[in-house]
Amino acid sequence: MLETCRSCVFNSVLFEGLSDEELNYLAGYASFEPFRKSDTVISQGDEVNFISFLKQGLLKVFRKNDDGKEQIISIAKPNDCVGLLTVFSDKHYQYSIAALEDSIIYYVELSRVKYILLQNGAFGMRLLGRVSLAADAIINNAYNIAKKNLRGRIAFILLEFADEIYRNDQFDLPLSRKEIGELIGMTTENVIRIFSEFRHDGILSISGKTITILNKQMLHSIEKFG
Repeated sequence: MLETCRSCVFNSVLFEGLSDEELNYLAGYASFEPFRKSDTVISQGDEVNFISFLKQGLLKVFRKNDDGKEQIISIAKPNDCVGLLTVFSDKHYQYSIAALEDSIIYYVELSRVKYILLQNGAFGMRLLGRVSLAADAIINNAYNIAKKNLRGRIAFILLEFADEIYRNDQFDLPLSRKEIGELIGMTTENVIRIFSEFRHDGILSISGKTITILNKQMLHSIEKFG
């Protein structure tokens, strides 16, 4: 377990500069867990006890309002630290996390990480940097989406999946049309309508959940000017 955790979790820029003794200390309090698609990884209100790393798969981070309606905040990709926004600000998670695909998550006990932070200021600065990057990404994505029209929002999210997540112009869309609407602030009906328009215009091919981008130049143009 220790060597597995060291090779998988600690092979990250975040842990560069830690001594073998520090790495062994953290790895001794690390574990991993597989999740199936749709499994709940973290529930809103759960106590924060770990720093978590997504090794494989895809996760959605979301909140539920008082009416039970979900608002997707972000999508977590492999090698992302999961739940960092709450680690040092609250004792309980302010959001939920669920698996969009079969996923593997590694955990390191938060109390042990805090112990290393007290001993190693450089490690603390790197961890704060990761927290800042996570917050900046959420803010920038929300801003970029909000300023676009409906077609531009759909183009934005499709290019995000193609270029940043799957690195392929053909992929199985892990979100339902309803979830896409939650992520980019659109109704389900508008999401369905624009997907149909993109298919009619020859921008996309859609077969079930499989999306194939046929005219990426046009999709980029819609994303940029939409």
